Amino acid sequence: MLRGVDTTTPEIYDDGKLRLDFSEMSVVCEGVHLRLTSLELALLTELAAHPGMVATPQQLIDKLWRTGHYTDERTLEAGIHRLRSILDACGNVIETVAGVGYRFVSAKSRDAEPSARE
Repeated sequence: MLRGVDTTTPEIYDDGKLRLDFSEMSVVCEGVHLRLTSLELALLTELAAHPGMVATPQQLIDKLWRTGHYTDERTLEAGIHRLRSILDACGNVIETVAGVGYRFVSAKSRDAEPSARE
């Protein structure tokens, strides 16, 4: 599952609210260690590797699932939903861009713009 994740991702993302340690594959939200499945971690890593850039559902499916493995957008949407739920207070770092896809945004920048929340 993680084979398609961008290897140029920095080892650590930390905005004071959310900390992602990609080398140790750990996620901490507001001081609480979270357990993610390999798919959830791969999805979060892929989005965080390109902050602010919108990834279409098809781009994410192509990147995270094996070639020839059937996956549709509803499966991806369910994965995004579960990831947001697990991230809880930090779940707003995954933004839906209506009709286009998803992007990763800093928790701090989201807190500064309450109207930007989905």
